[in-house]
Amino acid sequence: SRLSKAIRDAEEHSIDEAVAADGSGGGEGTVDWLVQFSSEADFVNKAGRFGLLNEYKEGRPRASYCGVITIWAPCGKRVLFAHRKTVVWARSDDGSQCEGSQRLP
Repeated sequence: SRLSKAIRDAEEHSIDEAVAADGSGGGEGTVDWLVQFSSEADFVNKAGRFGLLNEYKEGRPRASYCGVITIWAPCGKRVLFAHRKTVVWARSDDGSQCEGSQRLP
């Protein structure tokens, strides 16, 4: 799927790097950035750093698809906030499809 390809192709960065990026170096180009979260509390913390809606509903971030929220950072980079479980799914090569309604840990 396009989502799993985007996750596989993205450069992994910390939330600190994503927040600090201003477009002046280290992030130019067309490669998306990936910031992982591992729990609801971790997501709330990281989303809050970007001023995103940091709510969970029915076991997933409210604005997510398959545990991924895509934003355009102020530096112009596309940043994929993805649950660790979604990243594992995307990097596997088993041909399975994302369950959009799946609850995340």
